[in-house]
Parts: sequence; C-alpha cells; structure tokens
Amino acid sequence: MEELMTNAEFNAIVKSVKLQPSTEHHEMMMTTGELKTTDVLGQLCVYWKVAKPILKLIKIVTPPKIDKAIDEMLAIVDKLCSNPSEDEQSDLLEKFAMIWGTVKPILETAKAFTGAKADKVIDEIIKIGDLLSKS
Repeated sequence: MEELMTNAEFNAIVKSVKLQPSTEHHEMMMTTGELKTTDVLGQLCVYWKVAKPILKLIKIVTPPKIDKAIDEMLAIVDKLCSNPSEDEQSDLLEKFAMIWGTVKPILETAKAFTGAKADKVIDEIIKIGDLLSKS
C-alpha cells in the first residue's frame, strides 16, 4: 500500500503554496487570447501539491471505478506538469476533460475535511480544472 502523508506534512505543503490572482481573471484573459494554456497549467502545477495527497487519501474509501479515475487524473496532471510537447499536452488535456467530471465532486467534498487555506487552494484548482476542461 502506498504510504500516505502525515497531517503535519500536508499542512506544511498548504502553508508553502502562495495563492495567485483569481482564476476568473485568467478565464477572461484566456478568452481574449492574452493568456496561454501553459500559464494556467503552471498555476495548476503549483496548486496540485495540495490536491494530490487529498486524492490519494480519498482512494481509501472510494470504489475501484473511482480509484481508477483518480489514478488517471494524478498521472495526467503529473505529465502536464512535466513540460510535455504541444501534441502530448493537447492529448493530455482531452483526457483531463473526460475525467474532470468525476474528480471535481471529489475535490468539492474534500473541502469538508480541510482547513480554510486548503479550501481556497481547492477552489482555485476547481476553477482551473473547469477552465482547462473547456479549452
């Protein structure tokens, strides 16, 4: 079984994450062509440090079908954060969009168990996920 993060380790990660300007501003900039997908992905990669351990922990109580979606999302975002080629990024974003509908409610539910700052980070991840799943 995969070793899970301690509460202290998770809190240290949350504390280290700096929130950027709201993603709603980025959505407007993407619409006008002023912001590139790579900029939004960069922000997601910073925030993903908070979501990743949450999703791994949630797998303890979810059925295998949901576990598979979580594992796929973890792999997709890890690859997106490793500077893939444009073609690979496009393919990964398509896969992201297909799985996002399963992972988004899990993150929303996780907010019932996390602190205020983690909730804000999760909210930003959800906004970014919504934005990327539309692109």
